This record gives sequence, structure tokens and C-alpha cells, in this order.
Amino acid sequence: MARRRIGGAFEQGGQDLQLKSATLRAGVAAAVLAVACAEGGDTSVPLPAPSGIPEAVLRRDRAAVGDASARFAYARWLHARDAYGPAAMVYAAARQGLSDPVARAEAAWLRALALHQAGLDPDPALVVARIDAAALPQVWRLSAERALDAGRAADAVEDAARAEALDPDDPVPTIIAARARLAQGRVEDAAALAERALLKAPNDPAARHVSASIRVRRGDPSAAALLRGVPMRRSDVVRDPVYRRVLLERDDARAARLRAESVAAAGDYRAARALLTPFETTTDDIDFLLQKADLDFRLGATAAADAVWEKVAARDDAPASALERRATRMLDLGASTTDVAAVARRALLADPDAMGARLALGACALKDGRVEDALDHLNAVCAARPEWELARRLRADAERRSPSRKGANP
Repeated sequence: MARRRIGGAFEQGGQDLQLKSATLRAGVAAAVLAVACAEGGDTSVPLPAPSGIPEAVLRRDRAAVGDASARFAYARWLHARDAYGPAAMVYAAARQGLSDPVARAEAAWLRALALHQAGLDPDPALVVARIDAAALPQVWRLSAERALDAGRAADAVEDAARAEALDPDDPVPTIIAARARLAQGRVEDAAALAERALLKAPNDPAARHVSASIRVRRGDPSAAALLRGVPMRRSDVVRDPVYRRVLLERDDARAARLRAESVAAAGDYRAARALLTPFETTTDDIDFLLQKADLDFRLGATAAADAVWEKVAARDDAPASALERRATRMLDLGASTTDVAAVARRALLADPDAMGARLALGACALKDGRVEDALDHLNAVCAARPEWELARRLRADAERRSPSRKGANP
């Protein structure tokens, strides 16, 4: 029964994990199974000791399976390695046997945190944590954040106040309370809270964001200055008209890129490109460079666009989309198939669904006379992107060269 129960739970938690190796994955599965079997009265399944785990953390004798402190140590080890789902399960098992109230409180809190980090529902665990770990400010901080996300602004304010009372120097509960008051339409109360958060952490981006948002609503022109130098996410601009207004007053490369993106969406590529000009020699931000290259290409400055794509593709942090574009342009410019394929393979490593890169690989294989390899790539592209005319034409050419495959993909 324990083995069947643990399988589904581990699979659910594992979907959100990024475990670093097969050894770790196997160790996680074995450890969670051992704990579940111990709960069911079967102590014959020992905690595992995969390579690299200290003996102090994993005790191999069977008696340690039922030892709450050993479970707690193992849960922390899993948690530190981003194995959030399994860690939450082992925390729950450990909490049941811990007699030390401090350790029990920590296990309750860490279980709720691990569930939250795994993308699972931490609210039932938070109910327990609010009882066992009421003296820990981080419990109330997470509870306030969850309440705000759920639209329960009053609960968010109450829980944030408890967190702030326990840790007066932490700006996060004050920021959450300010956002909650803003959601309630209590702008003046929100402003007072935001200013208090800024006093605690003058350079905290979240404190600056919420304070700027409130200042704009109050007609305060200092909002833009408050956000100068603070990263602005595209999602902020899309979701909140306040940020769009602040954006118009900022004077940095990121704001220029977002403004240019908006202007380009309206079809005025020349005006969008002009917005980037003052910053093009002072930033190496990849999104800025790619937007510049795209606008140059649309305006006919293909040499300038190719130079930027080449520069970005040479970087270790080049995104798959940039590598795709570079590979396809290299094909257009007559580069060797070896060089094109090398760039396209990097794109596929970054994003296995990068169909532009697979199209480039198919074109290279066809050009080199590797018809069957070309068909493998081009069939995958046509299945994923049936609207791509070039992929259909290349596949038809490959099928004409391969009588055994002719007509296989109408």
C-alpha cells in the first residue's frame, strides 16, 4: 500500500523538479519510499545512501528509517537540492515524530515552503504551520502572499501585520500590505505602507515598484525617478497601465526597448528604430540587441542586422530564437552547411522545439545529399508548423530525391 501511495505523490512532485542527476533522482525516490513504508509499519526498507550524501545525513541502519531527526535531515538535504515535492513529503513524515517544538515548527514551515516552491498547494500545510510555527515571521509572510494572490486583501493585511510584528526590519510584509491596501482602493493607507517599506529597504525593487505605482495614482511626478535603474518586466507593462505611464518618463535602454516594441507593433518601424539609437552603444542587453536587429532587417539594413545576430550568436547566453535566426540567415548568405548546422544544433540544445533550427538542419542535410536525414528533420517541422511553405517545399524536394519515401507524407 505504501509503495502504491508514494508512487503517485512522488510523480506529482517530480513533475515540477529539476533534479540534477540520475543518482539524485533514484535517491529521492528510494528515500520517499522508505519513509512511506516506515509510516505503514514496514521498517525493512532502509534510507538510501547515494553517492555524495554524507553519512551524518543518511543513516543506513534500519532503525534510522523511523527516526524523525533522520527524516528531517534528509528532507533538508532534498530541499537544498531543489527536490521540493519529495522534500515536502519527508518534512510531513518528520514532523509527526519530532518532540522538540522548535524543530517541529521548522518542519511545519519548511513543508509549506517546499510545496509552494514546487508549484503545489501549500495552504493546508500553512494551516498547520500557523499553529506549530506561529512565532516564525516567514510563515505569516507566505500566508499573506497567498491571501493576496487569492484576492483576500483583508486577510493579506492581517497576516502581513503579524509577520512585520515578528520581524520589523523585513520590508516584504510591508510591501504585501501596501499592495493589499491598494487592491482595496485605500490609496492613502497603501502610500503610507509603501513609504515605510522604502525606509526599510530604499533600493529594494519591489518596494520601489509598489511605491511608484501608488505615486502615479496620486499624480506624483517623482514616480519615474523612483524607478530609474530598476528592472522593469514586460509583464508589468502589459498588466498595469500605471507602469505604461511610468515607462514614458523613464530614460534608459530597457524603457526605450519597451517603447520601441509598442511603436513597432503599430507598424511604425522607423520611429521604433529611432527610439533605440541613443542607447545602442551603451548596452549589451540581448533583448535590446535582438530588437535592434529585427528593426534594421525590416528597414532593409540587412548587413547591420546580420552583424548583430552574429554578435549575439557568439555569446554563451544566446537564446534559441537568436540562434535560429542566425542559422537561417547563414543559409540565405551561403555559409557552409557545417557552420550553419553548428549554430542550429546549439539552438536545439537550448530549445528542443526550435523548429527554425530543425528546418535549417533539414536544409543542410538536403544540400549535403543526406536525403533521409533531411526528411527526418523536415517531417518534424511540417508536423509542427504546417503553415511553413519553405518546409513543405524542401520536404517535397527531398521526397523526389528519395523514391522509397515518395508519397509517404502527402
